Amino acid sequence: MVRVIGWDWKDPECQALAQGGVRYDDPGTEAQITFFSAQAGLSPGDLVLDVGCGAGRHAVGLARRGYRVVGLDPVGPYLVRGMREAIRAGLAAGWVQGDVFLPPFGPVFRAALVWKPPAEFFSEERFPVFLTRLAGVLVPGGSLMLTVPNREWIAARSPRRSWRRVGQRLVLYRKHFDPVTSLEHTRDLIINPWAGRLTEVRDSFRRYSRDEVQRLLTDSGFRTRLVAGGPDGKGPPADAPDLIWVCTLERGPR
Repeated sequence: MVRVIGWDWKDPECQALAQGGVRYDDPGTEAQITFFSAQAGLSPGDLVLDVGCGAGRHAVGLARRGYRVVGLDPVGPYLVRGMREAIRAGLAAGWVQGDVFLPPFGPVFRAALVWKPPAEFFSEERFPVFLTRLAGVLVPGGSLMLTVPNREWIAARSPRRSWRRVGQRLVLYRKHFDPVTSLEHTRDLIINPWAGRLTEVRDSFRRYSRDEVQRLLTDSGFRTRLVAGGPDGKGPPADAPDLIWVCTLERGPR
């Protein structure tokens, strides 16, 4: 029998799906950190916030480069995993369990990284609030790097089906984009033979055009410096499933 749920961070199958296969020595992660560090103009000792840090693959990598890092995530087991890796590597980093939509900080961070956040970040109700809250934790002139799903890429490839292994689980993905509502409807079937369990995660997520993202960032006080298709800063953004937005905080939100 298939258990049908919406996306839920407290559900163990959703947690495994989100953080399965995390590696702290991944060359792709290192390239992302290099790109972020260069674009943000970071120096050793700068205070950096990793928002929705998960198991801390970016936070640990940033700490390794001498930045003072705080990882923020709502899921305790993810943070414990990141903390253990930092301790194992002899690195100092802060780990805070909390609501990423209400970060418990003032304007103290030199830069913030939001790399491939969960899809629920992008609801019409939450995304503008999320950007405003991010503006509230950065010092004036601080940098934000945010990845946002590329609506045009998604629309051109809908419907999509794919699969991958996550640990002992097999995940079958089905996605369909509705251009009228700008909603992407997802149905992910998680097959967990070890637990003898089938879980189908159904949900719908808002996808934004580049013009919409630009307007929301501007309204939150950010000036966009770069929109890239990958951490090399090059490549046609139209061919990228996610767009990397590099911004500077110029003023408070409108």
